[in-house]
Amino acid sequence: MIEKKITHLQNQIIDSYNQIFHWSELREEIRDSFFKIKRHLFVDKYYDNDAVVNFSSTTEIEKLEKIYSDYYLPILIAKDGEILSSLSQPSLVLYMLNISNINKGSKVLEIGTASGWNASIISDMVGNNGQVDTIEIDRNLTEKAKSRFKRLGYNNIHVFCDDNLGVNLEGPYDTVIFTVGTYDIPKEYYSLIKENGTLILVLKNPGNGDTLYALRKEGNSFIANDGISCGFVQLKGKYSFNELNYNMINLNPVISEILLSKESHIRKYWFGGNKLGNFESRSSSFKSFLSIYDSYFISGDLTIDKTKKIVFGIYNKDEQSVALFYDDKIHYSKATWAYERLLNCMFEWVKLGMPIIPSFKLEIRFKEEKRSKVKGEIVKVRDENYYYFSI
Repeated sequence: MIEKKITHLQNQIIDSYNQIFHWSELREEIRDSFFKIKRHLFVDKYYDNDAVVNFSSTTEIEKLEKIYSDYYLPILIAKDGEILSSLSQPSLVLYMLNISNINKGSKVLEIGTASGWNASIISDMVGNNGQVDTIEIDRNLTEKAKSRFKRLGYNNIHVFCDDNLGVNLEGPYDTVIFTVGTYDIPKEYYSLIKENGTLILVLKNPGNGDTLYALRKEGNSFIANDGISCGFVQLKGKYSFNELNYNMINLNPVISEILLSKESHIRKYWFGGNKLGNFESRSSSFKSFLSIYDSYFISGDLTIDKTKKIVFGIYNKDEQSVALFYDDKIHYSKATWAYERLLNCMFEWVKLGMPIIPSFKLEIRFKEEKRSKVKGEIVKVRDENYYYFSI
């Protein structure tokens, strides 16, 4: 009875996958491994609205349905409520595996072990002649995963507790797969991944959501033709890259002072739709474009008229000029440098066909391998690499 229930719930996830990722037919071997590796075996507790929910028996049907729903499942939360680790959305996990080029005998590195569910599916996919190395920064999660792997008989999985992203491990790997979001990658990855190997990367951008890319290693670069929007827990530890917090407005009271001036201006600007409350989703396409297109981009929370607003726009400290979008308005300073620049960015976005980040091709090159910019490219410099975005 319970086995039939679990199979039914797994079939619902497959149905969800086919609807969401209809352009990417799921490989049969991934489907087989997914049905074999039961998700509930990797959960002893999870969080529901910040409350701890313990799970110990498949007879707890309501909890079982939660575990097998097509949503991420938090398993570690910080005191401030930040999600530190989770079981990722099942259909998204399947998609990541589907584009990862993992086969029998593959050598795979996973960044972010969490419960160990994903690593176990990969273990079944690569078989006895394959190898799975997986890294987790949290000691308790690491020990739990090791215990599960031993109990379930996955002998080709090696678990490491450190924050070096595998740079000290013995490569090269056929595939490296991130199950956490990162702002940049270490230079060692150019030798850690085989030529024509695959890097499944969840790339975080300041002030915006994440983008999932399947990048192919080509000499001194990684290349992807497209990506999809997603949302993942942020990488912690040595390579957490503080630049993700650099543009948050709530850390910059100077901007508030400029906008509170009687000489600032407010004008209406409509992002489509007819409900003021969903401004964030209606403006997300332009916001994602702006986050990579303009180096003066800022985003975050700002208190306006005693109400916290989600805002984004452009700020130039030297010009004392700022222009922000919120609630279908532009609020800008007396110095109009930022306002004019923001409108020019909007016109450029429309001219390009209103693209979002996943619409861009991406090439990543280590700084020492910098190449000349091609016409139409947007080049972003991060800690270790150059990122070349193009339509």
